[in-house]
Amino acid sequence: MSVEFDFREVEEVLQRLNRIAESKRVAFRGRIKHLQRLGFPRGANTGTGTRVRYTFPMLLQLALATELMQTGMSPVRIVQTINWSWHDQMGGLFFAMLPKAMLSQFKPPVEDNDLAWVLSPEGLRDLTEEGDHESAYMFAVLVFPTAELPSRLKTDPTPVIGEVYRHIVIQLRPFMQRVLGAILGVRPDLRPEDLGKAFENYLIDEHKRVGDLVDLLDRPKRPENGRD
Repeated sequence: MSVEFDFREVEEVLQRLNRIAESKRVAFRGRIKHLQRLGFPRGANTGTGTRVRYTFPMLLQLALATELMQTGMSPVRIVQTINWSWHDQMGGLFFAMLPKAMLSQFKPPVEDNDLAWVLSPEGLRDLTEEGDHESAYMFAVLVFPTAELPSRLKTDPTPVIGEVYRHIVIQLRPFMQRVLGAILGVRPDLRPEDLGKAFENYLIDEHKRVGDLVDLLDRPKRPENGRD
């Protein structure tokens, strides 16, 4: 089953997710359109006047982008962060949306889908000695079990960007539950399993480039000096 959304549905899902007031809908739409002008998510800005059909992964990218808007990140850095680390994030988002009873079906079994999405933001990156460029955000996002947060934040080496004492943390399981609830509120014709299957098919298509799905939960390889 192909799962697609038009812009009105995408907008309604994101408004529900972020509790946007009716009087602020136009302003919020402008924030989403700004992301589109930056070419995000990929495929959303055709430049031809053709109406875009949004896939479930595209909608997830926008939902994640609005979460980062909530932290005050700029649109440009949001796009850089999600685009350059998407293949390190999508497996975590997929597993976080699954019922725990399904985790044993994977080989090897997935032991934990209470996952944390972690980034050390650097809002002054353009003023640093390293400078601000898109590839600086490669490997910047980590996804790992939430239970590991205390030890990870205490003992992990210096992040690829940012500092070891500064982090944005998104708990992916409750985040995905909120996203699914918003989608089903807008599209009651869909079921959670329809969305799960659509995402699974997307991951299978991407699999050739990113390796085993379970590997997407592993910590990405860092540059030898710990920074870009």
